[in-house]
Amino acid sequence: MIFNDLYNKILTKYYEPGDILPTELEMEKIYGTSRAPIRQALAKLEMEGLIHRKAGKGTFVAQHEVSGPWVPMGGFGSEFSKKGSQIRHQTLLVEKLIPDKDIAHYLSLSNPDEVVHIARIRYVDEIPIFYLHHYIPNLDMDKISGLGNISSMRTFIREKCGFNICYESEELAAVKADEHVSGMLKVESGYPINEIVRISYNDDFKPMVFARYYVRTDVWKYRVMFSKDNNGFPF
Repeated sequence: MIFNDLYNKILTKYYEPGDILPTELEMEKIYGTSRAPIRQALAKLEMEGLIHRKAGKGTFVAQHEVSGPWVPMGGFGSEFSKKGSQIRHQTLLVEKLIPDKDIAHYLSLSNPDEVVHIARIRYVDEIPIFYLHHYIPNLDMDKISGLGNISSMRTFIREKCGFNICYESEELAAVKADEHVSGMLKVESGYPINEIVRISYNDDFKPMVFARYYVRTDVWKYRVMFSKDNNGFPF
């Protein structure tokens, strides 16, 4: 209901690009509901590219062109995905911490409590390609102690966190590797890399995992295929 109403108001230019939407508190009064379904609707609108949220400023209607749904059919691809490449994962760190404002914002945490932070490196043929950070709220450390290296985060989330990832949104930016990241990826400081921010949602569009990846672009290319409809392909 909330998503459909806001979606239609954006499409019909009731809310135009650049307009600020009512606050979550105001929406509670407008729709007569709690904050949780409002945040779920906003998360879905953000995933559709119709709004963008600025911490401390509000939620704004994005510049957009609405068309039919295009469903991703692929992900990362490179010459190292060919048969014969050796893929290895190393878990560097598992800790609890208080998330910063950006992470709390992406996870819709109004009163941030500790989240579990997992840092990993993914190697292809012993070349460090990905430096990965995942932040997961409401996760009991006792469930994940002594796990060793985590090879599949999706499997880890399903088996240890008790939920499935149904939707994901990504933001990709070209950045320069700082001294720490360059050391982890074995490139020179200032080397151009991709920074990928991914938010994973459950089937209620509740953000469950925040991830930030740093990726070497000299040996790994970001490649996505899209379909006009899902045609049986998994989301």
